[in-house]
Amino acid sequence: MFNSSNKFRHTQVFCDVRRPCITLPGPRGIRRYEFKLHKSENEKECLNLIFIKKLLTQKGENDDFSIRRKCVYTFNALIANCWFKNKILLAGDAAHQTPPFAGQGMNSGLRDALNLSWKLAFAINSNNPTILNSYEQERKYHIAQMIKISLLMGRVLNPKNKFLGILTRLFFYFISYYKPAKDYIFQMRFKPIPSFNEGFLWKTNNKYENELIGQLFPQPMVDDFKGNQFLLDEILGNNFFIIIYSNLPEKFISNKLIKKFKTKNINILGITPEYINPAQTTFKIVRDASKTLYNYQYN
Repeated sequence: MFNSSNKFRHTQVFCDVRRPCITLPGPRGIRRYEFKLHKSENEKECLNLIFIKKLLTQKGENDDFSIRRKCVYTFNALIANCWFKNKILLAGDAAHQTPPFAGQGMNSGLRDALNLSWKLAFAINSNNPTILNSYEQERKYHIAQMIKISLLMGRVLNPKNKFLGILTRLFFYFISYYKPAKDYIFQMRFKPIPSFNEGFLWKTNNKYENELIGQLFPQPMVDDFKGNQFLLDEILGNNFFIIIYSNLPEKFISNKLIKKFKTKNINILGITPEYINPAQTTFKIVRDASKTLYNYQYN
């Protein structure tokens, strides 16, 4: 809708037993509202302008707005049994459908695309599709966890009776006064972090090392030999890298080995702890200026 009188910058949730609702801000004065419909209400009735205006005015909107789009939809919580068969690959909504409560549907599709795109290019260029088997292995478990979280959030946002509705409101009211709990909930830190238990990875015989394999790599702020500062991803881009985290990364690899990796389009990057200045050598070395890797290693 255009010209919303609700100027609140963030998402708002109404845990109303009678009719749960969520409203989200959009660009250029647009605001989106979603209401739970009752089984007794049909689609024609719900798309009537008088019915819609009644819902909106109950949430504080005035009459000075115009409807950009209106629709009735049913969400699903589904995962395809197989994502890769006979040269056919599924991604995004074709592979899984996530309830809207956690707002992760498009995010999940983008993660699919990022995981699959370079593997598909590799399979075509090398005429070896084996690597594509890792796509479903790496993505399916995380999708299942995200759907579980979305369904849980849906149950919280849609209380079944007044008693549960009151408890829900009291819960959010009290945690708003305890910042760690408030941040955990409102910044959605409870979302499962993507991790790989199987797929395109190699584990070692060292149990401690295996704890890190398949986990998200942290994003430190780093600076180079000249003092220029970057986020690590600005250096890595979408390329393959071997990262050597050490006081003296240059001592751990020979020029001969660097050249050999280079022929395979694999780059080398050294990262030193915050307390060690990077050296100027035959490959790029940067310093973990934000102590991110140090804290990740020891916490």
